[in-house]
Amino acid sequence: LQWPEDNPYAVVSAYPGDDVLLSGYISERRQDELSGAPAVIAQPVGRGNVVLMSDNPVFRATFLGTNKLLMNSLFFSDMISPPLISDDHEH
Repeated sequence: LQWPEDNPYAVVSAYPGDDVLLSGYISERRQDELSGAPAVIAQPVGRGNVVLMSDNPVFRATFLGTNKLLMNSLFFSDMISPPLISDDHEH
């Protein structure tokens, strides 16, 4: 997933910049691709929201509890609202 340029608040979670691998195996190519990349993005599109996940949360039911991520993105995505940013805000 690419970092969204138009909404700095869209990235829900991201992979760390280093030490992406906690256990198992990952090729150097995939490690470079994931390093610092967004893991979950919630982006308003039209009248709804799109939730993008870099991994399949229900892949072969391998990861326990991640099915909640999928269900929450399906049933509660309408609760995501973009931040209100005025033109006269200070950084």
